Amino acid sequence: MPRPWLVGVGLRTNEDIKKRLGLEQILRLITSETWPYRTNLAFYRTRDRALMALLFLTAGRVSEVLSLRKEQFDFEADRNFIIIRNMILVKRLKTRKGKPVKHRTAPIRDEVPLPRIGPLSKFTRPVQEYLDLLSEPEEKLFQV
Repeated sequence: MPRPWLVGVGLRTNEDIKKRLGLEQILRLITSETWPYRTNLAFYRTRDRALMALLFLTAGRVSEVLSLRKEQFDFEADRNFIIIRNMILVKRLKTRKGKPVKHRTAPIRDEVPLPRIGPLSKFTRPVQEYLDLLSEPEEKLFQV
C-alpha cells in the first residue's frame, strides 16, 4: 500500500526533468567559492572540490565516496585514466514490517575510471590535486 503522501503521485521519468545542467555549469559549481574556513583554507577547498568531483565522476553515493582510500587509486594501469579499484557499493536491504533497515556492502564496482584526457578530465584535476596532498595511502580520503 502506498504511503499517504504518495497517493496520486506517479513515477518520475526523464520527460519530467525540465532542465539539465551542462558540463560547464557542473564544473562551475565544483570550482566556485567554498565555505570560508578559518584554518588551512587551501587544503579544505581542494578537499571539497575533490569530493564533489568524485561524486559526479563515479555517480556514487556519498557514503561510497567517503569510504574511499588513497591506495584504491591506480595511476599506473592506464595513462589515460586513473582507476579506482574495489569501490564499495552500499545498498539497503528490503525490510519486513517493524524491522530496521540493514545495509549491505560489497566490492561490486571493480574498476571506476577517472579520465585524464577529454571533456571530463577537468573534473579529474581536483581529485588529482587532492590526492597529491595526502601522504598516508591507507587512510580514508575524507575524514568524517
